[in-house]
Amino acid sequence: MIRVMHRADSARLAQIYLNARRKAFDEPKNNKFTMQDFEHDTQDELILVATDGQTVQGFISIYQPTRFIHLLFVDPIFQGGGIGTQLLKAALQTDEGVFELKCLSQNIKALQFYEQLGWSKVVENTANEPYWLLRYHQ
Repeated sequence: MIRVMHRADSARLAQIYLNARRKAFDEPKNNKFTMQDFEHDTQDELILVATDGQTVQGFISIYQPTRFIHLLFVDPIFQGGGIGTQLLKAALQTDEGVFELKCLSQNIKALQFYEQLGWSKVVENTANEPYWLLRYHQ
C-alpha cells in the first residue's frame, strides 16, 4: 500500500535513508550521514511511503512545484519486490506533466531501473559526483 507519510513514520524513514546511504557510499563520506539528514533533505517535499500495513518498507519524496523526484529509497530487505516501481508510479500520479530526477552515473542498477520504466537520460553532469538528469513525459 502506498500512502502519504504520517509524522509517526519519521524515525523509520530516517533509518531507511541513513542505512541505504551508508551502504551506497564508501568511507569516509558515509560517516558524515546522520538520522537528522532525512528531515533536512525532505523539507517542503511530499513524501509517499510504501507499507504492508505494519512496516514502512520505503519512501519517495517529491518537490511538487517542479515535479522533481528527489529521493527514492527502499529498505534493502524489501528490495526486488516491486516497491520502488510502486512508489515511482504513485509519485507520477500526483501531478500531470514532465517529471525529472537525478541519478548518480555510477549507479548503473538504478539507471537501468528508471530506463525500464520509461525515463530518458537527458544530460550527464560530470562535475563533482557525476549524475544523469532523467526525465519522464506523461
